[in-house]
Amino acid sequence: MPYVARFATQEEIVIGVNIEEPVIVEEETTISIAIADDEGVPVDYIDVKVYIDDVLYKEDIAINGRLDVSWTPSRKGTITIRIVVGEENPCYRQVEEEIDVEIVERKVPTLLQNIIPGMAMAIAMLGILGYVKKKRKKPEIEGLEEEIEEAEATPIEDIEIEDIDELE
Repeated sequence: MPYVARFATQEEIVIGVNIEEPVIVEEETTISIAIADDEGVPVDYIDVKVYIDDVLYKEDIAINGRLDVSWTPSRKGTITIRIVVGEENPCYRQVEEEIDVEIVERKVPTLLQNIIPGMAMAIAMLGILGYVKKKRKKPEIEGLEEEIEEAEATPIEDIEIEDIDELE
């Protein structure tokens, strides 16, 4: 019997790419990728490659037609994200989707740009002073607790005063 070659037709697929904007430099964002066949049914276990400015960033498998890729841009400006799906899958025709994304810096009001570093320094100084104060008082408190017990005196926080005249 002679060998007969049969060619399977490759199904068409559709890619949907979503990235929440604004995309801010040095802040993590998610690239959401949805893959469905030409009838709208999610494509399961298909290879996905994500390129950022023509450099392979992530290679993974979409499950149930979904793949979320975390990404933290390192510079501001326009970045091209290219998604390639089905490159290694013989059942589906390879599809590419390309989007340009504008990366921006976080806007901080001028007033806050000056206040925030000063506040951070003040908070750090208060923390250091509190630590030093706590370290100094600790031995004194321990000694006083023993003296209060020996004298059978009532600690001041346990004394109830109803009228200021009682203090005299």
